[in-house]
Amino acid sequence: MASRETRTQGGRAPALHVLDHTSSTQDAARDLLRSGEQPPLAVLTRDQRSGRGRLGRPWSTPPGGGLALTLARRSGTDPAARSWYPLVAGLGALEALRGATGAADGIGLKWPNDLLTADGRKLGGILLEGDGSDHVLVGIGVNLAGPIELSDPAALPPAWLWGEGGIASADPGPSDLGPADPARDAAARALAAAIAEGVERELALLDVHEGDAMASGQRGRYGMACLTLGREVRFDDLSATSVPAAGADAGQAPSGGATARALRLDADGRLVLGLPAGAERVVSAGDVRHLRTVGDGPPPAPPGATAATSAPASPDDIQETHP
Repeated sequence: MASRETRTQGGRAPALHVLDHTSSTQDAARDLLRSGEQPPLAVLTRDQRSGRGRLGRPWSTPPGGGLALTLARRSGTDPAARSWYPLVAGLGALEALRGATGAADGIGLKWPNDLLTADGRKLGGILLEGDGSDHVLVGIGVNLAGPIELSDPAALPPAWLWGEGGIASADPGPSDLGPADPARDAAARALAAAIAEGVERELALLDVHEGDAMASGQRGRYGMACLTLGREVRFDDLSATSVPAAGADAGQAPSGGATARALRLDADGRLVLGLPAGAERVVSAGDVRHLRTVGDGPPPAPPGATAATSAPASPDDIQETHP
């Protein structure tokens, strides 16, 4: 295990602990906290054996194929005021990935924090978990190397950084050395450090404003980066507190498997959906899937996506058609 410590705006940057492999970076980070390591800290591996995604979905990181990272931090913000945490974490990861790929507006966020290319391919995902009332664990998965092909032809096509069809402007080490390629390994560590620092910086800024993303300016920035707003979506609402918007008829607001248009975010970062009957639904947790219009066809598979050489960073989403 190795550590790296730098400085970031507002305080100490996360110390980066690099593991050859682990069952879960979330669990490894939690173990470090309980052993007395001081946050913020981050755990990185390119070989995660038993990770977990949103809604308890399992996922793994084949050796060299992906980046699995967890940022562990302390927050003084009341847990009830952390509704913007998942969204703002996505902003930090997005900034780092845009810098690493040179893609600028070619990468955005699907609500709340999946990392997608502008043409609808999934580059990565984010999972937040609490550890007591003071600590937050931010798990991040990014597809590093391709080609990748999903076994389910209806699944959202993946994107990756390096190799044939990769979205990065340059490959740090195209070679036949496999997962042990030292240039790609160094690039993965640099990217992980940038992501951890970016997420910590964004969450620290939100903490300064006690969770108020409007006061911090992050609500507007997130809206600019969010690819979901204005889109037709299918949603499965899993939030116990989700209620129809003010003035809407609760009977017109189905709780799952419905199609709607993503209209806006409310003050708590919840997604406001416009239903076909004119009602609105406010969703705070659940699956939201971008829909395509009939005739569009699936997003094209990138060049080289002909062999299932690695699993996607977070296989959460199914792309569906909608008239």
